[in-house]
Amino acid sequence: MYSKSIILVEDDSDDRELFCLIVHEMPSAIECIEFSNGKDAFDYLKTTDKLPDIIFTDLDMHLMSGEEFIIELKKEGRTKDIPVYIYTTPFMFGHTSDIIKSSVTGCVFKNSDFNDFENGLKTVLQEHYGSSKEPS
Repeated sequence: MYSKSIILVEDDSDDRELFCLIVHEMPSAIECIEFSNGKDAFDYLKTTDKLPDIIFTDLDMHLMSGEEFIIELKKEGRTKDIPVYIYTTPFMFGHTSDIIKSSVTGCVFKNSDFNDFENGLKTVLQEHYGSSKEPS
């Protein structure tokens, strides 16, 4: 069983697969819990006993956009303090409201250069978890 977990909210299955592949390559055992939309992720967060350490969310999704998802997370007492990272393209991030940008911990860009994307995601995970192989 994992003691560390993240949630990824992303409607593109290829992006989810690539993201979680990188997460599973990390020295620490990190569970990558995936949702294809913000509504399902938010419903899960309202009922789960174990909240994730970090949430990554795309912005452009159906049912509940990433911005709506972030707003709901930050209003909810259980989830308001979970670090949230936007997982999107530089273009979409540029069109994100300042209120949303100020509500999140940071951003991981979906780049056409895989190495840039991989390095950005690994940097965020290493900053949060460190580089230890042992779960904490």
